[in-house]
Amino acid sequence: MGIVVAVLSAVGTAVFTVLFVRGTDIVFLSTYGKFIEIAAAIVLAALAGLTVLFAALGKEFFYKTGLVCLVLLVFGAGGLYALSASGFLDRVDSVEDLREFIASYGGLSVFLFLAIQILQVVVLPVPGVVAIGAGVLLFGPFRGALLSLIGIMAGSFIAFFIGRKLGYKVVCWLVGKENLDKATELAKGKDKVILTFMFLFPFFPDDVLCFVSGLSSMSFGFFAAMITVARIIS
Repeated sequence: MGIVVAVLSAVGTAVFTVLFVRGTDIVFLSTYGKFIEIAAAIVLAALAGLTVLFAALGKEFFYKTGLVCLVLLVFGAGGLYALSASGFLDRVDSVEDLREFIASYGGLSVFLFLAIQILQVVVLPVPGVVAIGAGVLLFGPFRGALLSLIGIMAGSFIAFFIGRKLGYKVVCWLVGKENLDKATELAKGKDKVILTFMFLFPFFPDDVLCFVSGLSSMSFGFFAAMITVARIIS
């Protein structure tokens, strides 16, 4: 079953990559689209092939790592294509444009806003101030802030469990090695004290710290209490 998932994930990622590249207005992607598609196909074929090989050889760690990477890639590529096709990626820099985009979904706007707030913690390149500002304009100060808090808290818990269950390599792929290593080095030795301090001050990357907390010795109970207070303050 795992091998089937790996192969289907590789094929799905390739398809979404082609759709994204061919449907985008980004000059770089339009210019080098063919090269990107071929390179993506080669990398995905190699990753899927190695995953199948490791499964056959009984190398469970490498097999599971490859499988997780392929599943994350297909979700990431699919999400990126969906966001591009919907016009969302063109509206993440402006509070007013993002507000209009969310409002265009009518009765589903609340659920879309919650999804954006959850995903902006984990993977979306959306500045928090833009997302919260759009929510306040759309739903009012109290309701907008409350919905933002709910979404951001849910995203924080997801980020913690990604770090706790999937480990360093997956987190590194999501947030970048340099960002992760900097945050990990700062928190090294005194996880609870240092991370709590870092969460309370706005000049530290809160979203990255949620992943780091999952990688640390911090219990989920302590993290939940600490992040609730920190997110409310922020």
